Amino acid sequence: IERIKACLNLPGMKGVKLHSYASKDEILLREIKSKKLVKGTFNAIKEKNPIIIWHIFVDSKEHCKKDSPKNCGKEEIDFLFEMAQKYPNFTFIIAHSMYSTEAIEYLVGLEQKHGKLSNVFLETSEANSVEKVGKAWMKFGLERVLYGSDNFDWSRSDFHKMSGLTQDQTSQIEQDNGHRFLQRINNSERNVQNKQYNIKLNIKDSVESNAIPN
Repeated sequence: IERIKACLNLPGMKGVKLHSYASKDEILLREIKSKKLVKGTFNAIKEKNPIIIWHIFVDSKEHCKKDSPKNCGKEEIDFLFEMAQKYPNFTFIIAHSMYSTEAIEYLVGLEQKHGKLSNVFLETSEANSVEKVGKAWMKFGLERVLYGSDNFDWSRSDFHKMSGLTQDQTSQIEQDNGHRFLQRINNSERNVQNKQYNIKLNIKDSVESNAIPN
């Protein structure tokens, strides 16, 4: 927690990435001790209005030993939803749209039951080939789908065909949503300087951490 706080106190830092790496055939963010760590971290950085990029594994036999693949990941989606409700000043971006239309529809179901969350977004990278992902994005709300640059072979024409979206809808994701998202971030209470710094952190532990620079 102290390490993340130190990172977010550096100039230009906007948030952190949570990645549910496997440990001893279990997903870290489904372990009680890890959830406590996440809760403690969020409480410690709540004044920073951070961006949280959250990578969730869904329907993966490799990473789901105890649960059936069909149900795998839903517990973590529930946890994310709980945190997004508790911290409306945080901005949550779900990486790769969870690689699953079923997972997106599960999230949509949570919003239908508990209320829509304006601080939760999906991003497109590595999800453009997911079957019927465009329809799932429309159910979630295209205005909250962000273009993700993680897929370097991005092709607008291929994406248009594979996602099932119109060209106008594709443009909304590629351009319009990004502009609105940046306005949302710029309107938050941050003092961000667009500069580069050479700063070394004195990190004693070996735990990997991801911080999102400006």
